[in-house]
Amino acid sequence: MATKAMDLKSLRQAQERLKEQSFNTEPVYDESTTGSPITDSFFGINNDMSPLAVPINKTHYGYVFFTRPQLNLQTENLKNVRIFMPLLTNEPMSVHRAVRTYLDPRLQRYVNIVDVEGNRMGVECPLVDPFNPFISIMTNHITNLSGFPSKVLPVYTSPEGQFKESYHMVDGIADHNGTYTLSATFRNSKSAPIFRLIDYWTWYISHVAGTGNIVPYVDILRGGLIDYNTRIYHITLDPSKQYVEDIYCSGASTPISLPTDQQADYSIEKPYNDANAQFSVMFQSSGTWWNDEIAVYSFNQIQSAFHPGMRNDATREATMVKVPPAKIASFRCRCYPRIDPVTREMEWWVTKEYFQDIEARTGSVINDLMNYSTGEQPQEQPQQIQTFEQPQPSGLTA
Repeated sequence: MATKAMDLKSLRQAQERLKEQSFNTEPVYDESTTGSPITDSFFGINNDMSPLAVPINKTHYGYVFFTRPQLNLQTENLKNVRIFMPLLTNEPMSVHRAVRTYLDPRLQRYVNIVDVEGNRMGVECPLVDPFNPFISIMTNHITNLSGFPSKVLPVYTSPEGQFKESYHMVDGIADHNGTYTLSATFRNSKSAPIFRLIDYWTWYISHVAGTGNIVPYVDILRGGLIDYNTRIYHITLDPSKQYVEDIYCSGASTPISLPTDQQADYSIEKPYNDANAQFSVMFQSSGTWWNDEIAVYSFNQIQSAFHPGMRNDATREATMVKVPPAKIASFRCRCYPRIDPVTREMEWWVTKEYFQDIEARTGSVINDLMNYSTGEQPQEQPQQIQTFEQPQPSGLTA
């Protein structure tokens, strides 16, 4: 009885304390976050049913990146199949040399290496940046990409009972680890570089997987790897084109078709074959990630594997400069991409020396224009800033 009396006394004391406390039952409003149609639509129900002036979502299509495969396009390997003879050209500024170095990134790194017979194992091509892990010309000329699978949960539905009753439940995962086909459409620019690139790419696959006349690099064979796959990234941006909204990528993709039939068409009604203005390529793909942090990690890792200045935070801060958005145009086609894993900012980096050189050139041009407009004579500079070439093959022009 004494224990029960103590419990009742404790309960009364608790009730009294609750009565003494002052509770604010009114909704808490923050003037900085309420009053606009967007924040109001988050906070409560639109009870007067008048349309809220909420702007529609505007997502920029962003970029499509294709990673470079690891084909073995060494001279002795190409000599085994006559279709590859044009790739043996000695002209470093040719389309065929660019195709060869795009598809075999090791060639530009083996320029100063010779084999046992004294033959140089690498080739030079000023048209291709050896520190860029992506096939730039495909990113710059793609017009359409479609085929990524939708997110669908597998659902189990029970058999109907006597009264036609049934129930359902999710019975599986949302991940898409199967195969699918991506379709990419490209503008066919002068000399058809992308068409020729896909052409030789598929010929290589045919002879590696089919005839066996072409062999991969030794480390590829020992590792049991496939050297002809690429990974396709589609990165969408916000309207300012500074932050990543979504990121989609395939696990592995292989080009499997090329519309060579339209190249062979003939018609006397037109002087030029306008059917070649653009063409589509089918990529057989396996697995897909969407808005997965590992996709951001993978994207940054492939860039760090190709560029020594992008290896880690320490080397990047010591040797590189992040280009401000207002100055992107001055560094067009010379930057290396990176996605900030925390803020999702789409960053573009160049070497410090290259950044300083472009800044000096830009400042000199502005000064010359100002002097011309005012009629003043330009002053002699006491010291000229030496031109620094960004770590890429010499001869690459803006």
